Amino acid sequence: IIGELGPSYVNELCVKIKDLEKAEEMEAKLSKVTSYKVESWTKYNETFRSEAILRKLILRFVSSTVIIVAAFGIYNILNMTVSQKINDIAILKAIGFKGRDIIQIFVSQAMTVGFFGIIGGILLGLLMVKLLRGYYVSSDVGYFPIYYELFSFIKGIAVGFIVTFMAGYLPARSASKIDPVKIFRK
Repeated sequence: IIGELGPSYVNELCVKIKDLEKAEEMEAKLSKVTSYKVESWTKYNETFRSEAILRKLILRFVSSTVIIVAAFGIYNILNMTVSQKINDIAILKAIGFKGRDIIQIFVSQAMTVGFFGIIGGILLGLLMVKLLRGYYVSSDVGYFPIYYELFSFIKGIAVGFIVTFMAGYLPARSASKIDPVKIFRK
């Protein structure tokens, strides 16, 4: 609430509410009971809110891009492994291995790589959060406002395993369809 009646009057009054989403509702109520100009936090800080939304959107986009690049990296590694091991796969199939056995071999290899990648990512994430929390930004903000969010780590682990599984399963499926007779004829 902002008033311009002079130095002997209250010029500004801030009302703290628990739910930020009810700020505009509170603005309407206070406008009815006072003659002062009332402005909600959401309207006053619209730029700040839009910047926060933009930062979250950019962060999600960058994170998704990193995950997609990592998935293609795992896929390319396993695809190259399949092409290099084509004779070995043909021998395995010739001695009685089924397609699902071949898939299991390559998916387990992918999941092993993914597991160590996820462990490394968790450790790097914990280290980054620790380092950023010790970074002093300004007197208004204080230290860098970043926190350990268990849900974010769990979500990252789940996405990591899903992406790793898919990146391993696709080349493994193509390897399981190899006809050993055609390979031996080459």
